[in-house]
Amino acid sequence: MEEFSPLNPMTPDYFIDDKIEFYMKNKTRITFRLKDMTEYFFTGVIESTGQLSYFNDGTDCSIGTIVFVLDNGEKMLFVYNDILTSSIHPASIQPIKSFERANIREEVRKGVFDKCDNICEIQSNLCTNIATEIDHIIPVSKGGSNEMYNLQGACSSCNKSKSNNTYRR
Repeated sequence: MEEFSPLNPMTPDYFIDDKIEFYMKNKTRITFRLKDMTEYFFTGVIESTGQLSYFNDGTDCSIGTIVFVLDNGEKMLFVYNDILTSSIHPASIQPIKSFERANIREEVRKGVFDKCDNICEIQSNLCTNIATEIDHIIPVSKGGSNEMYNLQGACSSCNKSKSNNTYRR
């Protein structure tokens, strides 16, 4: 059977308790993503772990939780099952060294241009005003997706000058 290794960011899901406990005990500043919000990183320190109890179809159930202190000092409560386990890693490690850029589906491209009426949504100083390209608000290189909420219409000049920075008008 495999053993938990804090140095292996691809540690299987069944080691999440060990992984969380290790980082909490060592007060390691970590980063992770949620399964349904993979474009956002949460960075901070685990303050404590616990169990949330609930009743489901006549059965007592519980689920693991963590109290997480973000870098800005705010505290958040996360449920283990919501965390993308393979994304938990020390914040000093930059896991996105390479990425695969998938094509944006044609119906999504059309939807983005319809949403912006073919007008550039970035509007930088060099803007030509006509949206001819699709821009990722959160760049793919920083974990952004090809979902409609992360896309905006852009002219070629604005899209190139924005590069892989995040900006939204």
